[in-house]
Amino acid sequence: MQGEWVPYWDTRLRGDFVGMTMRHGRSHFTRAVMEGVAFALRAGVEYMEALGLPFDDVRLIGQGATSSLWAQIIADTLNRPILIPAERDAAYGAALITGM
Repeated sequence: MQGEWVPYWDTRLRGDFVGMTMRHGRSHFTRAVMEGVAFALRAGVEYMEALGLPFDDVRLIGQGATSSLWAQIIADTLNRPILIPAERDAAYGAALITGM
């Protein structure tokens, strides 16, 4: 998770796995990363809300939108529903936003 700054803006921050044992496998680490990203998203949402910026909809696009587990982790962490557009491709969505 190196490079994840919002809302802390501290280049020294790094991700870490704590409490690992030999019982932990790839699926545990994958889930931990997914949850870590979801909590980073929550920190960003809380930061925007503290600034008075409305944040009503959460849309999941791109490859992540193909995972129901990923969507559920984000929904649970943000305590709000996740919208997944029929067209999940991020480039397509960006083109729509720009009016292309």
